[in-house]
Amino acid sequence: MKSVRGRFGDSEFLLPVFFLLVFLFMISRTPAFHPRARLFPTLLLGLGILLATTEVALQLFRGRALVQPDRKPKGIRREFWLVVVIGACYMLSTFFLGFYIPSLVYIPLCMWSLGVRRLKTLVGVTMFSVMTIYLVFGYWLSLPTPRFY
Repeated sequence: MKSVRGRFGDSEFLLPVFFLLVFLFMISRTPAFHPRARLFPTLLLGLGILLATTEVALQLFRGRALVQPDRKPKGIRREFWLVVVIGACYMLSTFFLGFYIPSLVYIPLCMWSLGVRRLKTLVGVTMFSVMTIYLVFGYWLSLPTPRFY
């Protein structure tokens, strides 16, 4: 019997399947939320389910999921571990600095570590992301976010 990697290809197929399973589990947990707090996670998880299902279906339709990849898989790259360390520091810093200030540092650091070097892109994506998060959670849904102590 072939291994899972041999039967289903590489992580280009397994990763969307994993996300699909996680999204399905998470959406099954949303009915326990308060009705006002349920809408946004349900919309995001529904979008995630749609995108993951589409990716899995496309790979199955194209036949890419059932073939053995002709390239050797790369090991875990340095960039991945750098993003993991930055993410851990970000999560710890939100307890002390609130949500918005660490986000202003976290987003460009992650983008820089993944190879984005244009200053316009770094600043634009960071500002757009933080403003969108503020508008959705702080203004429209009136949900509290961690604040600076």
